[in-house]
Amino acid sequence: MDVPAVVLYSQVGCADSRRVRRLLRERGVAFVERNATHDADAAAALAHTGIFGTPLLVVADRTVFGYRPAAILRALEDAGVPLTAGSVAIPAPDTRERRRPATRGR
Repeated sequence: MDVPAVVLYSQVGCADSRRVRRLLRERGVAFVERNATHDADAAAALAHTGIFGTPLLVVADRTVFGYRPAAILRALEDAGVPLTAGSVAIPAPDTRERRRPATRGR
């Protein structure tokens, strides 16, 4: 079975792109990074996906937008991409209600 290509679309200064890159490296995933900031062809390919932000990870016929470790690892595993057994902390979703700070002196 051939291992599908893994492509990471990124931009300069994108903190989540750095996180995805680190996750892939920690798990030993071979990937191609296409930086949409400096490469017009990469920017056009990113736009062709219909998603205009980064990071965008493309694995076989699946895409994962943003830094979502569980979704990224699931897409890689489902596509048959070999992963090394690393420990990656996957934060639990923050379900707390967001409150506005109290205003003083109305």
